[in-house]
Amino acid sequence: MNSELGNKRKEKIIIFGGGAASLFLMRRLSRQSWYVVMVTFQYEFASHSGYGEKYLVSEENPLTDVVELILQKHGTGVRALATDEYFLNQVLKYMPMLKEQFDWILPESETAIKLLRKKTAYEVCRACNIPVPPVYALSELLASDRPEVYPLVGKRDAYIERTQEAGLPKCHIIRDQGELAEYAEAYEKVTEDILLQEKLDESFRPVSVGGFYLDGKERCSIVVEQLRQYPLGVSCFVREAEECPWKEKVRGHIERFVSETRYTGFLEMEFRTNGDEVWLLDLNPRLWKWMKILSVKYPGFPHQLFKDGPMKRQGKRAVWADPLKDLQGMRRGVGSPRGLAQYSPNMAMYMIDFRDWGPYTFLLHKEKGE
Repeated sequence: MNSELGNKRKEKIIIFGGGAASLFLMRRLSRQSWYVVMVTFQYEFASHSGYGEKYLVSEENPLTDVVELILQKHGTGVRALATDEYFLNQVLKYMPMLKEQFDWILPESETAIKLLRKKTAYEVCRACNIPVPPVYALSELLASDRPEVYPLVGKRDAYIERTQEAGLPKCHIIRDQGELAEYAEAYEKVTEDILLQEKLDESFRPVSVGGFYLDGKERCSIVVEQLRQYPLGVSCFVREAEECPWKEKVRGHIERFVSETRYTGFLEMEFRTNGDEVWLLDLNPRLWKWMKILSVKYPGFPHQLFKDGPMKRQGKRAVWADPLKDLQGMRRGVGSPRGLAQYSPNMAMYMIDFRDWGPYTFLLHKEKGE
C-alpha cells in the first residue's frame, strides 16, 4: 500500500472484483484515507495496482480460503461491494454464507437475483412500466418461420461460466430463420441461455444512465450519450446529455425503477432512443466501464457516497473516454466525426492514472499479446 496514504483511516471497504471500474474506486477511496481491501484475480487490472490490500483468487487459493483470511484479519460486518457478475453470482447464489459475513451494498436478494439474468431483469423493468423491445423464444422461432420479426439480436441471457466456455457472444445480428438455425446449432450447448430480441432500426442511438442509490434514494447519477462504441456495444466515448425530452424519459425510468424496488448499490441502464421513443436494452446492477465520469460530475464521488446530505454536483458538461479504443474506432470512422475535438479538460480517462501505472502497463502488454 502506498506510504503517501498515511496510517489514519476513516472508512473500510472490501471490493470483490478487480476490473477497471473497481480499480478506479480503489485508487480514489485510498487517496481519501479509506482502508480498501480487494479480492481479485491475477489477470484483472487492479491486481497490478500499487493501492489497496489485495487477495488473489486462484485454483490454489480459492475464494473460500481468501474470505477466511479476510475474516481473520478484519472480522465480520465490514462493508463489501461485488463489482462484477462473477462475484455477484457467488454472493447471491453459490456462497450464501457470504451474505452473513459482510455488510453488502446490494439490492434486496430477490430483486438482485432477478437482475442477474436479462429475461427476469426485463420482467422487473416491465413491472416498473419501462418499455423493453419484444423478446422471442428460440424454440418458437425455430419451429415456425415468422419473417416479420427479423432482424433479431441474439443475446446471452447471462455471462456465466457455461456461456463463457461456449463462446456465446454478447450480441449477434440474425436476419432470417436460416441464420437463426445456424446460430442455434453453433451454440447448441447453451440454447437455454440465448435471448432473442427485436432489433431497433438505425434511427435509435445508444444512451445510458448510471448512478448510485441507497434504499431507493439517489446519491448521484448522470445521463449520457454513447457517441462512440468500439467494438460495437463497448463504450469508448460518452458525453453527458443536454436537457431534452428523451433525457427526462430516461431519468424518469431509472428513478421509478429505483423507487419501486428500493434499490441499493450501483446501477446502469442502457437505452436506445430516436429522440421520441425510448427503449430499455440492458441493465447492469454493478459497476460499469464509463462510471469514472461520476467523479467529474460529483467532486465527492465516491468517498462521500455514505455521508448525510446531498452530494455536490458541478455544472460543466462531463465527458469520458477510453483513448486507446476511441482512437482505433475513429480510425475506422466509428461514431461522431468530430473525434478529438470533442475531448475536454472536464473529462475522465479510462484506466489512466499518472501515480499508478502498473495496471495500464499491464493493459498495453495485453493489447500486444505479450
